[in-house]
Amino acid sequence: MATWEDIASTETAPGALVTSSLMTRIDGNLEYLKEKLEALSAASGCWLASTGESWGSGSVPVTITWQTENRDTDGFHSASSQYIIIPASFDGRSAKLRCNFDVTNTGGISSTLQVTIVSSTQGTLVTYHETSLAASAKIIDFIETPVITISTAEQFSVVVTGGALNGTFGTANFFELQVI
Repeated sequence: MATWEDIASTETAPGALVTSSLMTRIDGNLEYLKEKLEALSAASGCWLASTGESWGSGSVPVTITWQTENRDTDGFHSASSQYIIIPASFDGRSAKLRCNFDVTNTGGISSTLQVTIVSSTQGTLVTYHETSLAASAKIIDFIETPVITISTAEQFSVVVTGGALNGTFGTANFFELQVI
């Protein structure tokens, strides 16, 4: 099967007609990409969504509740829970976690923001920290862990901490576990 290197090593002069052999290589590369995408979508893991969390002033951490399971291959999440929990069959496997968030400071004053992916056994895995989020400022960003080893019954969550905030502050759009 053709790879990206196959196409990269084939040079075509500017303005030259695309030959049938080049089209065959392009079709082969498209098929290769399709197979890789299908394998990725069949991988174990889960993809969760939240409708958003509200918190008021102070630095009280809020653990995001995930109301929607867009994908859960092996029972990593139970409805409207704050945690991804690792089943016994995945003990010792490698995984990555990602969280996308969309935040608007509606409190009217400058504030801080911290979004953290936490493990019940490994502690804090990754943190996004904004030290001076202006009033009415908007941030859309994501955080991702490095590849980690997961263990049976280990729980993962997303914790958000804000400074002097009022009202609805943000939405954690998705939380994803991908077993590698």
